Amino acid sequence: MEGLITGRIVHYNPWPNESYGDSKCRAAIITNVFGEDTVNLTVFMDWINDGRQYQDNSLLWTTSRHYSETLEAGTWHWPERV
Repeated sequence: MEGLITGRIVHYNPWPNESYGDSKCRAAIITNVFGEDTVNLTVFMDWINDGRQYQDNSLLWTTSRHYSETLEAGTWHWPERV
């Protein structure tokens, strides 16, 4: 996948599409790349607005996440262009 390198900013979707309204994605930085579309991410959560489990730590480390254009829970995608 072109442009997929450590340090790039992507979007990560921690929740199922229907469970979090319009705020489905969070900004994330790629910390490691595996193969064509699989990465480790450090995700920037929205503090207590994202739920009690993130209240004490606004960063989420998530491993072996795959690319998806359909915003499936637990996947990453490129930020939308506006």
